[in-house]
Amino acid sequence: MANNTTPEQERNELFVNVRKRAKEDKNLNETLARIFHNIENSAKGFDSENATKGFDLVGVII
Repeated sequence: MANNTTPEQERNELFVNVRKRAKEDKNLNETLARIFHNIENSAKGFDSENATKGFDLVGVII
């Protein structure tokens, strides 16, 4: 794993799980920022690297 996350962390970061916990997540923006950061890092060195640069909250509806 390029971003040094564990499989457990990756499962917890699935958007379906984030959505389930969104109402209780007092740091939702930070949670989403971390997830997008991890997505960007996981693409480093792959063809999709440029496609994931600059991920942000635009278009994310929870």
